Amino acid sequence: MSSMRDQDHALSMRQAISLVSNLLGAAHDLNERRRQNGNCIQVDRTPFHASRIPKMLVPDYIERLTTYLKFSPEVLLIAAYYIQKVTIGAEGSRPVGDLDVTAYTVHRLLITSVLIASKLFEDVFFSNEFYAEVGGLTTAELNLLELDMFKRLSFTAYIRLDEFEQFVQSLPSRAPEPEVVRTVTFRKIRACSKEDTVIHVRHDLSPCVKPFRHSDSTTYD
Repeated sequence: MSSMRDQDHALSMRQAISLVSNLLGAAHDLNERRRQNGNCIQVDRTPFHASRIPKMLVPDYIERLTTYLKFSPEVLLIAAYYIQKVTIGAEGSRPVGDLDVTAYTVHRLLITSVLIASKLFEDVFFSNEFYAEVGGLTTAELNLLELDMFKRLSFTAYIRLDEFEQFVQSLPSRAPEPEVVRTVTFRKIRACSKEDTVIHVRHDLSPCVKPFRHSDSTTYD
């Protein structure tokens, strides 16, 4: 499998963070308008619903993930694609379900989708224990979220290029040129297939992590 860290990135991490933050922000705002207008679908709590709204803003949380987990910009875009597939708040996603992008769910959706995307599209990645530490969760919580998201993805995280094309077309107008996103990310998706995937888990490369307050693992300091 080709490395996700080619030196010729046409898409910077800064662009990817801005893009994903805007995309999730738009989904959150849409859900808030639906709720205020009485058009929001009543949903039950899921493992992705935190008991309290995390204090850390979404762009800062994404910055934290990129700082410690060292994944590529493409992985962040693919993670956002997974979030859109499993939620009910963004255009093009399921019209009915029990999960949408809100202040209570967005952080858990992010860490889980990044975990799954990294496992499939990076040559090396960290253990679930380390992802949980960075994300402010217990390992048991993250394991449950990973399984839940895989179920919502019908146990296949491999990406159809035509579906990803639709996702690219739905990106906010402030995004980098769609052709840039499409060309760079499609190259990485094609490079990863069921036949040539080789997984290596990082055990000894974990940097020192600034801890969260774990008395409530869903609250970020």
